[in-house]
Amino acid sequence: MTTAFDASIAKRISMLRTILIMLVVLLHIGTPPLGQLDYGNTYELIRFFFQDELGRLSVPTLTAISGYLLFSSKLDLAPAKLYKKKIRTLLVPFFFFNIVYYAVQYAIEYCTGWAPLYLLVGKPGLASFNYIFSYTGFPLNFALHFLRDLFILVLMAPLFGYAIRRRPWLGLMVVALVFMSDADGHLVNRNTMAVLFYIGGMAAAGNWNLKRFDHLAIPAMGLLVAVCIATIYYRIEDYVYIYLTAPIAVWPASSLLLNTQPGRWAEKYSKYSFFLFLAHAPLIHVVDMFYAHNGLDAGAYTIPTFLFLVAFVPFAYHAALYAMPGTFIFLIGGRVKAAKPAGAQETAGGMLARA
Repeated sequence: MTTAFDASIAKRISMLRTILIMLVVLLHIGTPPLGQLDYGNTYELIRFFFQDELGRLSVPTLTAISGYLLFSSKLDLAPAKLYKKKIRTLLVPFFFFNIVYYAVQYAIEYCTGWAPLYLLVGKPGLASFNYIFSYTGFPLNFALHFLRDLFILVLMAPLFGYAIRRRPWLGLMVVALVFMSDADGHLVNRNTMAVLFYIGGMAAAGNWNLKRFDHLAIPAMGLLVAVCIATIYYRIEDYVYIYLTAPIAVWPASSLLLNTQPGRWAEKYSKYSFFLFLAHAPLIHVVDMFYAHNGLDAGAYTIPTFLFLVAFVPFAYHAALYAMPGTFIFLIGGRVKAAKPAGAQETAGGMLARA
């Protein structure tokens, strides 16, 4: 057991956050379902591997990191402070970026009858409720189901923390039994999230040495590739194997990027990553409408779409920050870092304060 949360861990998390969210964007640009994949088309197989399979590594790893950050800050011991903070950092962005998106889509369809990708007017009550609140299904801004489930886990964090600090392994077995068996119903829609959030908390409270297996970075990368390829080869449509493998292998594998030019770029881009996460699904929708209007196959333009989103988001971020700084900062959950001297690294305390 070693290291407390330190600057090197903060640096790696910043780097990983960018990479993982970009993989989410690639995933959401879209591929054919696994059951419809043409196994005789090498391009489609490669595209599916990079977009779909690698994209599946993101949410489980981000979930474990979220648990680690929360329990490192010990906010589970101050529930009132925790809930106040997470309402600001999770619920406000969820409702704004989902409800405004829903309202705009609904207004366009209601006023013009044009609904190229979604039908909202006249939807049954539960479907509309899910589009807005993500009760039993995905919200209209479908990426935000992660924030919805994460907030539920935050609500349970004091209970998880009690178990983690007293009987961590027994608590893990109970959490796995309840959530992996779907005994919680629709409380947390992705069953593995509770387990990975809890494990992240165990790593923080137990002061696990997060660098212990960095020397196994290449085997860890090989494991990730093998699990993804096996999922495609055996047509495994249940991604639970990828979800449970992801945080264990992604973390040591990420050490390969430390102090490299791509790694430094990802760390620098990290300040835009949450805004990219919030806005990318509506932006993909707009791009898809453009392709549909012009008779183009969106699937043939994956890379241009991805590059457009990655380039456009910093521009939109700074434009919004300039035009309405207070409002914009509030709407993205206060996740705007104070300016730092050139070359300065983010401190562990700074990351915990924004976690």
